[in-house]
Amino acid sequence: MKALIPTALRRFTHGNRLVELQADNVAAALALLTTQYPELRPHLLGDDGKIPNFVNVFVNDTNIRDLDREATLLAPDDELILVASISGG
Repeated sequence: MKALIPTALRRFTHGNRLVELQADNVAAALALLTTQYPELRPHLLGDDGKIPNFVNVFVNDTNIRDLDREATLLAPDDELILVASISGG
C-alpha cells in the first residue's frame, strides 16, 4: 500500500511524497512509517501513541474515524492519506 505524505511533512521523509509500505492495518502502517522516519512520529502520533485530533488519516477517500480507526484493514492497492492540520497566527 502507499502512504501519501503532505507537503508540510515531506521534510521528515527526505522529501518523499509517497512511501510504499506493507501493512495489514492503519496502526501497523503508521508504526512502519514512523520507524522508517522517526522525525515524523511527533507530527502523526501523540505521546500515548494514538493519532491526535489534529491529524486526519484517510484510507482512500474515507476518514478512518468513520471506519475502524487504527484497526482499519488495508489492502495492497490502498492509499493511506495523511492530513496534519497546520496552525498559525
